[in-house]
Amino acid sequence: MARRVSELDALRGVMLLWITATHLPTVLSTYVNQPLGFFAGTEGFIFLSALFTGLISIRIVERGGWGAMCRRLWARAGRLYGYHLLLVVVAFILVAPLAAHGNRPAVRNLLDILPIYIIFLALTPFALVMARGWDGGTRSPEGSRCGCSRRSDCAASRTGS
Repeated sequence: MARRVSELDALRGVMLLWITATHLPTVLSTYVNQPLGFFAGTEGFIFLSALFTGLISIRIVERGGWGAMCRRLWARAGRLYGYHLLLVVVAFILVAPLAAHGNRPAVRNLLDILPIYIIFLALTPFALVMARGWDGGTRSPEGSRCGCSRRSDCAASRTGS
């Protein structure tokens, strides 16, 4: 089992703090919203999340198969969608009055990135299955032990191990 990389976890946390600072209706959001041109915390968060999701999904497929990976990703997407609905309620009850008196005129983009993340997460199994079949259908349904598309390409099968 591969160990977690603490530095990447910390960077993902920094991205979440950056997203929070950007979306809060305060003066701070003016200074932290895309300070590096078109790059913001949301892009970094989604990139790191996709990296982690891919690494974890491959481990799930190796241990439990494609069905287990799909069920786990869709369950996570459903759980996040529930949290998103809760955050929308909180935003309109607590944050909307604050935004009405702050320097930002509306709360319309307060929760815009989470639905995109949930959609990407829910589509991940389809993307992985499509990527699996991208080799023109030469891979057997089980695939090879080392992840090569064909057993003839596998170094382990050529060496006999």
